[in-house]
Amino acid sequence: MRPLLSKIVIMCVHALSLPLPSQPHSPTIAFDHGKQMTGYSPVYTYRASVLFECEHRYTLKGSNVLQCNENSRWDPQLPVCERKIRCSSPNITNGRVRSRKATYVYEDKIRIECNSGYALKDHYGLIKCERNGAWHPPLPICEPVGCQQISGKRGEKKLVKAGVCRG
Repeated sequence: MRPLLSKIVIMCVHALSLPLPSQPHSPTIAFDHGKQMTGYSPVYTYRASVLFECEHRYTLKGSNVLQCNENSRWDPQLPVCERKIRCSSPNITNGRVRSRKATYVYEDKIRIECNSGYALKDHYGLIKCERNGAWHPPLPICEPVGCQQISGKRGEKKLVKAGVCRG
């Protein structure tokens, strides 16, 4: 496997002749945020193919295999690596994200805090955007704390508002 490069540049020519034309019929292609998985030459001839994959945090849009055609062009069209794995902006009842952003992408980590009078239920509040576009662990719940028992039937409590119970 070829090492990761921020940009891969390859050229498609109908027939290999030296020296290479300074202005090839097919422009060289630059593949940002990807890695070339097969073929390791900067120049390819008719019917040669190259396999691509995107770098970590990027997803491939288009075909991962390109072939040099009889017109010295790459076929199909060059794919694009997009940083597109996104997680929705968390909406926490009685809580909030400590440092809110407009967009969350794969491997972003955020901390959830609860409003005054609430605490995280069975959770530390740190969640991460996963490859499938979901938060892991799942979004936490902020539940009331410091609820005081007020005398009632058999000690039953009903939450009236944060920190106050009625029985």
